[in-house]
Amino acid sequence: MIRGAFARAALVLALLGPAAAALPEHVGRFVGQLEDLAEPVAAAVSDAGVVYVVERTADRVRVFDASGRELVRWGGTGDAPGRLRLPAGVARAPDGVLAVVDQGNDRVQLVSPAGEVLAVLGGRGAGPGRLCEPAGVALAGDEVLVADTGNDRVAVFGRDGVWRRALDGGPDDPLRGPRAVGVDAAGAVYVAEPGAGRVVRLGADG
Repeated sequence: MIRGAFARAALVLALLGPAAAALPEHVGRFVGQLEDLAEPVAAAVSDAGVVYVVERTADRVRVFDASGRELVRWGGTGDAPGRLRLPAGVARAPDGVLAVVDQGNDRVQLVSPAGEVLAVLGGRGAGPGRLCEPAGVALAGDEVLVADTGNDRVAVFGRDGVWRRALDGGPDDPLRGPRAVGVDAAGAVYVAEPGAGRVVRLGADG
């Protein structure tokens, strides 16, 4: 995920060069960039190199091919399905479905590769199935995991939009303002907590 502070910024893409074996893992060779973006805050990339960019201040998602040519854009300010307000994150499933964090509307929208809204998850609140200032999202199998920042938890939904459970770290070490989430191949959940200065590893059951 790439975060920016300016309304017009460049999303820099790095790719390890042929000599990567001789370099530390964190060193990448600059090969290109996508420019003139409206505060890009998150990106996802397909196996074919298609890049999905969330532009926070433009309330939209733009899609580029591997050469940097724009393919489509969708969104626009609002609260109807397909509209966004201060989007904050994006994840892509292997089948091309996107999960977009619509932070200003306290929800996550699942969108087809063509931009069709498949499901809307959340809505402002603290109870099961509700979200408060969501920030990050991950897709794992048939589940959508949302960093539900304002509720101090990871909210888990099915891809059909149905609430499943909350992962909160438990009473001994609860989550505090999680902002990003990821899932490994074994189902372990990794949660970034900026305020606590840590990344927490949780079991799939929280």
